[in-house]
Amino acid sequence: MPFSGRRTASMSTAVAGLDWSTAALLSDEELESRLYPPIELVAAERPAVDWAAVHTELKRKGVTLSLLWEEYRPARPQRVHLPGV
Repeated sequence: MPFSGRRTASMSTAVAGLDWSTAALLSDEELESRLYPPIELVAAERPAVDWAAVHTELKRKGVTLSLLWEEYRPARPQRVHLPGV
């Protein structure tokens, strides 16, 4: 069954711990802050790519960027994942 606006709103208020009578007493700003709390983003620390080394490797016969990626990825399994690669 597709989500209707009413059903989606009911699900959001339930997740926020609100019922309709409580939501009706809140101002728009208070209701919005309860339904959509701020998201904390954490910047990932990662070392810079050594582009000079990449460029040197790419000069070698038979070396491709894809091959370098396949060598790089297993050494850093928690780091980067590109969809479809």
